[in-house]
Amino acid sequence: MFWDRVRSHLESSYAAFPDEHKLGLVARLRDDDERQHLPAWWELYTFTLFDQLGYRIKVHPELPGSTKNPDFLVTKGRLSMYVEAAVVFNGHQDSDAWNWVCDCVNDAKNPDFMVDLEIPTQGEQRPAKAKIVDALEKWLATLDPDQVLADRDAGRPLPRTQIPAGDWVLDYTAAPVLPNRRGLPRRLIAIYPTRPATFSRDVDRLRKTLNKKGAKYNKRDEPLDRPLITAITSWSSIDEPEVRETLFGHKDGYWRPGSDPRGTRMSAVLFGETMRAWSLTDRLPELWLNPWATNPLHQTEPFAAVTTDDGVNLVRTPASMTAAELFDLSPQWPNSD
Repeated sequence: MFWDRVRSHLESSYAAFPDEHKLGLVARLRDDDERQHLPAWWELYTFTLFDQLGYRIKVHPELPGSTKNPDFLVTKGRLSMYVEAAVVFNGHQDSDAWNWVCDCVNDAKNPDFMVDLEIPTQGEQRPAKAKIVDALEKWLATLDPDQVLADRDAGRPLPRTQIPAGDWVLDYTAAPVLPNRRGLPRRLIAIYPTRPATFSRDVDRLRKTLNKKGAKYNKRDEPLDRPLITAITSWSSIDEPEVRETLFGHKDGYWRPGSDPRGTRMSAVLFGETMRAWSLTDRLPELWLNPWATNPLHQTEPFAAVTTDDGVNLVRTPASMTAAELFDLSPQWPNSD
């Protein structure tokens, strides 16, 4: 049922996409190469996102005074903006398997425990979800949370085990939930597995993606007549400090004010880290705003928004809606209807 629900939602999103633009999209969606499939899915997700928000959407609209075509023109009431969709293939390609493993671990259920996860052995292929979930749930079911709490308070180590899943080895440490918090909905992972640092490389790849999208609308063309948003997801995790350094870094930030401004054509970045078709309800993308844009974006709902008041301090506005609410799905989707 898990993949049936994912497939069903994907098919309904595709059905709403304009017929005249489906041919090129479906070929990329069916491609086994993630460098084709993931950008196609992200383009479809971006379309579906604004469609669910009630925008009228024009695919590949014509621009006045330019031969370039943005991915979308989205309009609702007086608000109208161009939207580009892009994927940052950062880190290592096999890191997507890490995301898959973490998603599977989070899908395991136990009302009394969370787990700290490490991955001492990474396999060559994604392990089957059942091999992860079933074995983890079986092990956690053998543990008594009250006894583990008592042992911890007495200075004894938390229960730990290593469980193979295909050619992977997953290392779990069981972290008992306090009695008054047991049974509440939560992800299972308390501490995620560590990976080698890729800060500099990720900043560089994210910046190159922004440069490519921004340079599409060069100074020889007429100025854009409305805000431009670039919607980005990433292949591997990109932490907030990396996004902040890319956009607002003092030495080489993509956005810069003053007598030599930079990046003023791009009004905002709608950033959804490692978003995938099966994690649709986990979160909405976060909107990073350029305060020095030629066409600033003032309306941000329902997204959480981040900007800067002085190039140093970040200013945040919380989201006004969850992803589950927007897509009218259960927060536990695709594990339940």
